[in-house]
Amino acid sequence: MNTEDRVKYYMGKWYDTNITIDNPTQYQIGDGRLHDRIILLNKQHLHNIDFIKKYSKYLVDNSDQLQDHQILYSMGDYVHNIDLPVICKVTNLAHAHIIAKLNHIRHWNLVGCVKEHDIAYKLKRNSIVWRGNSTGYTTRKSVVDRYNAHPIFNIGFNELVHNVTSNLPTKDYLSIEKQLTYKFILSVEGNDVASGLKWQLYSNSVVIMAKPTCVSWAMEDLLVPYVHYIPVKADYSDLEEAFNWALTHEAECIAITKAANAFIEQFLDEKNEQEIHRRILTRYIKNVQIG
Repeated sequence: MNTEDRVKYYMGKWYDTNITIDNPTQYQIGDGRLHDRIILLNKQHLHNIDFIKKYSKYLVDNSDQLQDHQILYSMGDYVHNIDLPVICKVTNLAHAHIIAKLNHIRHWNLVGCVKEHDIAYKLKRNSIVWRGNSTGYTTRKSVVDRYNAHPIFNIGFNELVHNVTSNLPTKDYLSIEKQLTYKFILSVEGNDVASGLKWQLYSNSVVIMAKPTCVSWAMEDLLVPYVHYIPVKADYSDLEEAFNWALTHEAECIAITKAANAFIEQFLDEKNEQEIHRRILTRYIKNVQIG
């Protein structure tokens, strides 16, 4: 996908839709859970509010063109049910908002260390691994409940958060290096997209996952089953069936890892990532009038 096609993807319908927002005062910096709110930002906010500045590196780097313009912005995992050009980390499959590369440290920094620690597919163990915390608890709990004691798979919570309790014991934390010794890595969405999916797709292991329900900068809805990953049902009830297929289709699995690697490589050109954000803000200024 070329640069402008990616700009169109991230902006969705707002790429060629003009809108005037006459009453922006409801969107303000204020107290409370800002990561669950839509707020109104200008260039000074992006440069001067530390937690926003850290979370929004690519917007900050390109913010000079904002001049006196403002943007609607949302941070965190929350997908807003509102038809406005909100710049955010994640949106639904209808692309209701505008996606930026937010929280890049958590979602993208680990990609760079994968090749340093990875081994060849054929040297990996014939098993599935998953580690994560209890965010997005309903889906993840069903997976852990079903497979925590599986004799072959290594699946479990390494941490319970958000006051979640479980009758199942947590399992040891596994580093990326240890997870990369498994042929198959499970990806399970949490509050939104699975944060580890990017480094997993960039590895020599095969990702197994359900069809994404939301999308981020990684364009998860463009991943193709049996091309970039092995698909399973939304409740992961057919995981053993997917595992047995993978064990008897080694050539196809290796091809999947290569295609997944190539998909992630399009996000690793830093100059192009900056250019895409520059174009998004340029078009935002042109199409969205606030106040």
